[in-house]
Amino acid sequence: VDGDPGSRWTGPQHGNTWLEVQLRRARPVAGVKLLLRPYAIGDYPHHLRVIGTGVDGGEVVLFDDAAVTATALSAVFEPAAPGVRITWPPTVLS
Repeated sequence: VDGDPGSRWTGPQHGNTWLEVQLRRARPVAGVKLLLRPYAIGDYPHHLRVIGTGVDGGEVVLFDDAAVTATALSAVFEPAAPGVRITWPPTVLS
């Protein structure tokens, strides 16, 4: 989000931690990638729920599932920049 891979957040895995990203204008979004430090590959969100705000102002659930598969695939196919890569069909969010 801020272009600095050194930025980080940590939190307990109790299911109530959240991260908010605000877009400057409505635009289509088709996924998100949360980078993980190579030494912290095991420290990923175990379950991830991504909620967007549609152009009508209503909430849109974009992803709600375990994140282990996305994390494992990223570690295998993107070892230089492992993370949690979640994709969904392009959706216009505001």
